[in-house]
Amino acid sequence: HLLCTRLEIEDGRATGRLVGANVRGTEKARLLLGHISRAGDDHRETWAYGNSSGDHALLDMADHPHWVSRRGRVTPYADRANRSRTTSRNAS
Repeated sequence: HLLCTRLEIEDGRATGRLVGANVRGTEKARLLLGHISRAGDDHRETWAYGNSSGDHALLDMADHPHWVSRRGRVTPYADRANRSRTTSRNAS
């Protein structure tokens, strides 16, 4: 299942208008929670990809979170708690 901003299509062409809300920031996490709730026992796992500060809440919820760099490189995402612990350990 893909959760994303949807574009309006008329006569097979994008109009430039959105269908529903622009999926940004906490809206992403809200949509994911709704999807998981509706899927119930059918929900298996979540793969998520982010590239901005507004993606942290979504990535923190995912089973398989990935960070996409500005150059398009995809790497596993370390959540904020793990980044803090890693930084603390490296400082010792």
